[in-house]
Amino acid sequence: MANISKQYDICVITGKYRDQLGQEHNRYTRVGVHFVYDDGTFSSRLETLPVVPWSGSLYYFEKKEQQTAVSQTQQPVSQPVWDDRGNML
Repeated sequence: MANISKQYDICVITGKYRDQLGQEHNRYTRVGVHFVYDDGTFSSRLETLPVVPWSGSLYYFEKKEQQTAVSQTQQPVSQPVWDDRGNML
């Protein structure tokens, strides 16, 4: 069985917005995921279909690697400790 080598978010344009400088940009909504396998094959899975006026175009954005480990320079956030009266210690 082939392993996934890349993943892409499948998006559609659902509107426009203006940034702080007044420049207009497309607003994208994720509708699925696209997989590319190490043997060169690929597959797509749509999780929803757009209901807004839609041009029929799908846009693919490569997923970024997510950090799974805390770096050595970062300290993990400690959870608060509560006493039996509900006060944070």
